[in-house]
Amino acid sequence: MAWRPILFATIALPCLIAEVLPIRSYSTADGLAGDSINRIVADSRGFVWFCTPEGLSRFDGYRFVNFGLAEGLPHRSVNALLETRSGEYLVGTARGVCQFQAEGRGKFTTYPPGNTRPENRVTALMQDSAGRIWCGTGGGLFEMLSGHRFRRQPLPAPSSGEERISVNDVVEDAGHKLWVATRSGIYVIGTDGAVQHIAIGGWTENVRTLLLDNRGEIWAGTQDGLALMRDEDKVGRCGVQQVYREAGELKHLDVTSLVAGPGGSIWAGASAGIMRWLPGSRPPVFRMLTRAQGLIDRQVNALATDLAGNVWAATEAAGVMKIQRRVHHVSRTGRPPNGSRLVAYCGSRRNGSGGDSFGKAIWFGKSIRWNQVPRHASQGLQRAPVLGKTHPAAGPDRRLVGGDRRGPVFVRAGRGSGPCPWRSGCRRISEAGEG
Repeated sequence: MAWRPILFATIALPCLIAEVLPIRSYSTADGLAGDSINRIVADSRGFVWFCTPEGLSRFDGYRFVNFGLAEGLPHRSVNALLETRSGEYLVGTARGVCQFQAEGRGKFTTYPPGNTRPENRVTALMQDSAGRIWCGTGGGLFEMLSGHRFRRQPLPAPSSGEERISVNDVVEDAGHKLWVATRSGIYVIGTDGAVQHIAIGGWTENVRTLLLDNRGEIWAGTQDGLALMRDEDKVGRCGVQQVYREAGELKHLDVTSLVAGPGGSIWAGASAGIMRWLPGSRPPVFRMLTRAQGLIDRQVNALATDLAGNVWAATEAAGVMKIQRRVHHVSRTGRPPNGSRLVAYCGSRRNGSGGDSFGKAIWFGKSIRWNQVPRHASQGLQRAPVLGKTHPAAGPDRRLVGGDRRGPVFVRAGRGSGPCPWRSGCRRISEAGEG
């Protein structure tokens, strides 16, 4: 694994502010099942899952655990993963939907949605607000019923003349309509069951990915650009509001994946890197990240954000990149920026003399907010800080600042430096006065 700094500029009047984003890359050399990744899913427990043509990988912040044919997968190619609201894991493979069982001998039980090979090649899994589970396949859309039975959702035949409807993604909008991305455009299924087909326009109708952003708008990533969709008009028809086919010097956008990033930003993986749109710019102004800025591969196939707000980017053939959310640089002296007080500073496990060049720290000032958390707490960390709250294990020199799936995280309340008072990973603690 390796760290790479990314530098790119954000225009903020009246000055130009330079951002520094650290990238950490992981590959098969670090234990990943495959360097080509189809999809990334960050779950509620803090795990990050990687669906690859060579099997399924689960990352806990320290190491990868891989699942393949030996663990019961019916096919090594994995395309999708869903954590249901009941805590169950469903895995989409080239030969059906698998129920993952963490305990017992058999880890995977397979249920085929259809009767043909395309119908059993699962490409997308989602659970809607009503609790229904939808399964997109190479041969149509299916609803997963109780008892692991499946019911096909009828969709009108595409006008393109394709023999079958191949589903790439499924999302639900704020009005509880289902949007289905296919190789032949988008299908919208209303709450009354009515189905509408939307043609994006351009040289291809292959819609690869969909995103519901935090403003309630639907975005569609296509092989011919990025489309902002329009919800129902006066006559109840959905459609295309705007298609963006260029970004700066890039004259052709081939969008493979979409994710909502920190601060309301939208990240789009593409065949030529990553596009990032910061909220507030209309029309959108995209910032491009490419190999020139430190990406480890040209094409980005999948994107996801974890509980700590980091963006994970899967490549076509070079593994995965973890792009950490913007953090303040931690100096060797432990001095915090802008007069904030340094609560805990964690050095790298591989460097016992003050940590790596980016540092891992929790800061707070007059208004408490997280900038970055220690690595051991970054997986499954509670979103709301609970600074100062009591805990049975807390003492006069410790404050509870949060917790992960393995328990509470404490920091020292007094001044000075010394051994880490909690149970994992940090080399040093220091505290600076409020400047």
